[in-house]
Amino acid sequence: MLSKKNQDVENIYQDEHQMLEQVSCIFLNKERYVSAAGLFSSLVKDIPESTMAWYGLASALYGISSIDKNINKLKFSVQCVLRSIKEDESNEYAKELYQYMINRTHLRGESIDGLVLFNDDPDIITELIGFNGKALIADFQKIEFWQERMQIIMHLECNKESYTGDLYLYALKDKKNDVKMATLKRVGFWGNNRDVRDSLEKMVECKSWDSVGPYLEKAINSVKYHYPEYKEWAEPLLKIVCKESHIR
Repeated sequence: MLSKKNQDVENIYQDEHQMLEQVSCIFLNKERYVSAAGLFSSLVKDIPESTMAWYGLASALYGISSIDKNINKLKFSVQCVLRSIKEDESNEYAKELYQYMINRTHLRGESIDGLVLFNDDPDIITELIGFNGKALIADFQKIEFWQERMQIIMHLECNKESYTGDLYLYALKDKKNDVKMATLKRVGFWGNNRDVRDSLEKMVECKSWDSVGPYLEKAINSVKYHYPEYKEWAEPLLKIVCKESHIR
């Protein structure tokens, strides 16, 4: 059970933050720990009072440290779970994880006693674990079920970090059309990236509207909406797509 204070915090934890939490949990449950930790880091940066976000970050960091045997990552994991407990002393999940860490790692005595709860910039963690667009794509590639890949694309919509744009660019080539359509619906914000526009152009050249329905047109229109300076780029493509759609 969470305390009344943290129930209130978690109630605020809605919309884009709630969606980001769900994406983080997908990666955590799939043992794709780098992306889980990177996304949980974004959450604690936005909502430092969230005990469950700190717990998720601690869990992901512990997973990473268990794989690469990195003592610094393990210590950060302990510090994050201590921060989770500090934010809500009734968080039994965090308490159990902390006890598990003490019992299952070589951190003992002074090593544990000398650690304090995490109170630094979460960007330190993302740099330590090497989280970026390339790492996110690598973990995304390991997600077998297309429904989960589509959920990741949908729920990252409100996250405007550069790694999201990198993932969307990659997902335009997903083997499942449902994932591509979900990406096309959201990729317009990233239309200032030349590679994104090139990918949309290629989809027009390949007459991909047969497989993605109206979403290719939506994507091009979205680029034009977000970046009016690309109107001259968008209009010829829209004419082709609209003409072919009318013929069909």
